[in-house]
Amino acid sequence: MRTPDMKQASSLRSIYVRSDGVLWGLIFFPLLLVGCEAEPAITQYKVAKELPKKIPSPDSVSGAFSFDLPSGWRETKPRGGFAAKSFAVADGEVVPEVTVTPLQGSAGGQTANANRWRGQLGLSALSEEQMKAEAKAVEVAGGRGFLFDFSSTDTPARRIVGVVREEGPQTWFIKLTGEASAVDQALSGYVSFVKSIRFATHNGIEQEHAKDVSKTVAPASAGSSDFRFDLPSAWHETKPRGGFAAKSFATSEGNSAAEVTVTPLLGAAGGQTANANRWRGQLGLSPLSDEQLKAEAKSVEVAGGRGVLFDFSSTEAQARRIVGVVREEGPQTWFIKMSGDAPAVEAALSDFITFVKSIRFASEKGNRP
Repeated sequence: MRTPDMKQASSLRSIYVRSDGVLWGLIFFPLLLVGCEAEPAITQYKVAKELPKKIPSPDSVSGAFSFDLPSGWRETKPRGGFAAKSFAVADGEVVPEVTVTPLQGSAGGQTANANRWRGQLGLSALSEEQMKAEAKAVEVAGGRGFLFDFSSTDTPARRIVGVVREEGPQTWFIKLTGEASAVDQALSGYVSFVKSIRFATHNGIEQEHAKDVSKTVAPASAGSSDFRFDLPSAWHETKPRGGFAAKSFATSEGNSAAEVTVTPLLGAAGGQTANANRWRGQLGLSPLSDEQLKAEAKSVEVAGGRGVLFDFSSTEAQARRIVGVVREEGPQTWFIKMSGDAPAVEAALSDFITFVKSIRFASEKGNRP
């Protein structure tokens, strides 16, 4: 995490107050909102009340894909996130894991996802041109996928070999991860597994699978009351660029604006630790343990309840920064994330906190105050 200078530290102290080792937030911040500006716009939109329990597995969509399981591999229960299938490539407690994950659309694109894998290994992000040089073509289901192979610099080294394959309205991610030596031993079987995958195309199965996946986050619908917010005066709404964001905003005009996204997902969506480390990975930072992330977490009010705020900055010269809030509400978890160049994020921080605090979820008896 970035170390704030004295001016920034003073600003942050006005937002967060420490109590019993946890930062309970935003006691003094409303005092800063008194002024002569016009009232912010109140906006509302709807997220579907019923979401699928998870991205459909191959079995639940009548064989959306099939594969040949290498000898020695065994199927395991996916540990969270969006994986439809997962496998252990050998017996034992510490063995490489393979996951197969279908997502709607481009799911952020090859570069963003490959950099996410690099972040999970503590490696810095690469540019799009650098990533093209890393990519290797590989056959998947009779078509072309792209394979990326990254290893960490720690001891013992960890390694991720991941394949990205676009098929119709979906993108498939097939990922092998574990200690480098074990991944190397499993590599031949992994490549055979990737090549053996067949996508179903008969009777509309593939199309129906895509429709089910797309329902994981429902599109916005004006005039509904599932959640509402006050839009800061300088912000404007933008079109979500991919993934599962339901709403996105730019914090100012021009290319230097920070981006804010609001994403509701069913259940824990992998949990706070996995998602906070995903954000760290997007900045080229190494993952933290549960205990380390608890020390990083700050409490923040969201919709009359408690959310958890994380604030991470990259270590490169032109630092990038992500401030993200996680808030559980009923059967969903909400992710409210601001990202961009560090100066742009800093400039928009107070508006972001105000926006987060302004969110109101709908209840059966009406909107909460």
